[in-house]
Amino acid sequence: MTRSWLLALATGTVTMAIKSVGAFMPTRSDSSAFGRATKKLTPLLLPGVLTALIVVQAFSEGHRLVLDARAIGLIIALLSVKLRAPPAVTLVCAAAGTALARLIYSHVTASAI
Repeated sequence: MTRSWLLALATGTVTMAIKSVGAFMPTRSDSSAFGRATKKLTPLLLPGVLTALIVVQAFSEGHRLVLDARAIGLIIALLSVKLRAPPAVTLVCAAAGTALARLIYSHVTASAI
């Protein structure tokens, strides 16, 4: 079994364990210290995990840090969100911007040869 499959299985196992612990917690967990801590920490986890995922996907290739067309797509997506565009429009604009940046880069590098 490869390292990737082991990591996928470990992630699935940990996820199932966390979900099963939630089934045993009382519905009114505000009275316990664990319940209060969980309630305070949970909203902080999602933005951090999503930000880390976006940064890794946009600025890395293998074990290297790269700056390529994906950064253009990310900037366009951020501008689209700032302008309060619907999610579908944001996705289409980011994809089109990334594709256009890749097209321009391929023409520039092809003409330089």
